[in-house]
Amino acid sequence: MTAAHRASGPKAGQSSGIARALARADRVLARIEIATAAALVAGLSGVLAAAALARAMARPLIWADELAVLLMAMACFLGASALLARDGHVAVTALSDRLPRRARAWALLAREALLMAVIVVFALLVWRWFDPLAPLRPPPEPGAFVLPNFLYQEPTATLGLRKLWFWLALPVFCLGALCHMVVRLGRALRGLAC
Repeated sequence: MTAAHRASGPKAGQSSGIARALARADRVLARIEIATAAALVAGLSGVLAAAALARAMARPLIWADELAVLLMAMACFLGASALLARDGHVAVTALSDRLPRRARAWALLAREALLMAVIVVFALLVWRWFDPLAPLRPPPEPGAFVLPNFLYQEPTATLGLRKLWFWLALPVFCLGALCHMVVRLGRALRGLAC
């Protein structure tokens, strides 16, 4: 039995079907991220236009600048995650383009693994910051020194909303980016198999 015959067996068909389904889900997720980022940018444009109009009428909106910054940050994180699905981030390929096909496949796999590691570290930091399991822990002993996590209580300076609602863009980015990177790593691994 040849290697090509073994690769075209039922397991290969199942894995390619799974890969296609994952790639399809990845594209849908990227479209949702782009649409949400576009809505946030549209909201940002509306806030800036309202702020300019209010300022021209000598009635400035003191909360407009803060909201504009928060909307832009949220849109940037969602857009960055969506760009991972498209491999749309800036890359310097002067060296990898000159490598032979097999070495280029290994370099691509190394790049994807390194990017995945960076995103995993970022996700762990976000997990630690949000500390979602804190309510499940027993309360500290009386008199014990505990640093409070102000994440869930801290309000914005001018809007009066909790910053948590805007910071939720970070775990959403992490989840989306991890999903995109799983698909990219699978693609890089399949590139090695060819």
